Amino acid sequence: MTWVPFNESCGISTIEHDVRQQQFTQTIYHLTKTIDPYRPVVTNDGWEHRVSDIFNSS
Repeated sequence: MTWVPFNESCGISTIEHDVRQQQFTQTIYHLTKTIDPYRPVVTNDGWEHRVSDIFNSS
């Protein structure tokens, strides 16, 4: 089971270049880990990971 606050950049479509969106997803990552420190978190499923407990090398 993994927490995925954002699915395929939905709502954060310019995350690749927008520092504010990058910081926002990092904040959401830390908030999610505070609420549930036992499950992995992937802030943005699909692509353009900024913070993730699961590394995707492809």
